[in-house]
Amino acid sequence: MDLLGEDPPLDLDDPSWPVLTRGVQRPPARIEESARIDPSLVSPGAIVAGRVVRSVIGPGVMVEDGAEVVEAIVFHDTTVEGGARIERALVDARVRVRRGAEVGGGDPDDDGLALVGHGVEVGPDDDAGPGARIEPATSHDETHARRPA
Repeated sequence: MDLLGEDPPLDLDDPSWPVLTRGVQRPPARIEESARIDPSLVSPGAIVAGRVVRSVIGPGVMVEDGAEVVEAIVFHDTTVEGGARIERALVDARVRVRRGAEVGGGDPDDDGLALVGHGVEVGPDDDAGPGARIEPATSHDETHARRPA
């Protein structure tokens, strides 16, 4: 998130110190007409049709029209459906945030960041508010949501 500040501690565009990765080749990011993006990093293969504010969007992430991602990091191949909202959260790879679901929010100094584990599906009735920890299920039938002690 520090890279989104006015004077980031690392210049990602510095030709004398290139950032080299072994990432999977993806097409360029696609920004739809309905998208609104304020200072953010959007990775190749991402499709943004919703609102993204001060966030890092990983490769292959889909932010549908009507979805909001605010001050969050969303890892690869995650889908944020229209009407869903992610705020002040870390969302692992291959997560699906369903229409109407809310992840995070609140004041990170008071409540902490919400964390969503790999492959989890978050629905509108899940307890995923500020400080929530939603972990992948140990079986195929359940998802574990808990609040920090």
